Amino acid sequence: MVSAEKTDFCSQGPKAGVDDIYCSAWCGFGCTKTAHDRAQAEAKFLCNRLGDGWQPHVWENCGWHFEARKASLRVHAQTQGSKLKGTYIISGYTAEIRAPYQIWPHEVVHSDPQSAVDYTLDLVRAQIEAATKALEAATT
Repeated sequence: MVSAEKTDFCSQGPKAGVDDIYCSAWCGFGCTKTAHDRAQAEAKFLCNRLGDGWQPHVWENCGWHFEARKASLRVHAQTQGSKLKGTYIISGYTAEIRAPYQIWPHEVVHSDPQSAVDYTLDLVRAQIEAATKALEAATT
């Protein structure tokens, strides 16, 4: 059981500090406002690239991270550099689908986010088709 004290500590959002620090007490890695603002902007830009229905998602976990979400589909940017300071480059994109009791991550990095989505959807469709055939064979 989590104590109320721990829950209160963990629920504290990021606070502005000295030298551009914008970090939650539960994180403590010294994340910056610059990194937060860049993650927000990158998430929105990624959603715009992907089109209608995509929503930005930004979170803090030893740095500021971002992704685009549409239903159970998520697109992540692969980065090189510091997510604490926001001094990274984007080297590609991966996509995954999260469904009840199943996550279809795909670690193939694509240069274009839409390519990552298309590849992942094709992979999932092929796996569902193979599983359906196996079920049909086992139950007939």
